[in-house]
Formats: sequence, structure tokens, C-alpha cells
Amino acid sequence: MIWRFVCVGAIIGLIVPAVFEARFIFGRHLLGAEARLLWPSYIILMAADGREHSAFAYLTMATSISANVLLYAIIGVLLFGFFNVINKLIKRT
Repeated sequence: MIWRFVCVGAIIGLIVPAVFEARFIFGRHLLGAEARLLWPSYIILMAADGREHSAFAYLTMATSISANVLLYAIIGVLLFGFFNVINKLIKRT
């Protein structure tokens, strides 16, 4: 059951940067207030500023997305623990 929470968190962590990158490609700004909230590892992208189409830039993007996937997977584990504790408390009463 915990793997479901981890996988869903990881998938959401992968989808969020994809949506923001698609918004950037289609002409909207990448970094708004919602980007800072939903994609906190975007700040890693500043390391590749000025080198947009180099191997380093692609590696930096992959690192940023991987960090976001890991963060969302950890949030999934924490949510699993929270729901597990709540479920046990409900079953006791």
C-alpha cells in the first residue's frame, strides 16, 4: 500500500515540471508564484542560465526534475504515515 503513495507522489512530481515546461514553451512565463510552490527544485535551473542548449543544461534540468520527483515521493510517504495513524485511531474508537 505504501508503494501506491510513493508512486503517485513520484508521478505528480514528474507531471508538475512537465506542465511548467510546456507553459514556458508555449510562451507563458515559467516561474510564477505557483511554480515556486509546486516545483521547489526549479531553483537548480539557475545553474544553467545562459547555457540553455548544452549538455550541462539538460543535466541540470534532469537533476531539478529528479529532485522534484524525490520530494513528492517523500511527501507521499509522509501522507501514507499520516493516513495510517488516522486509520488506526479511528479503528480504536
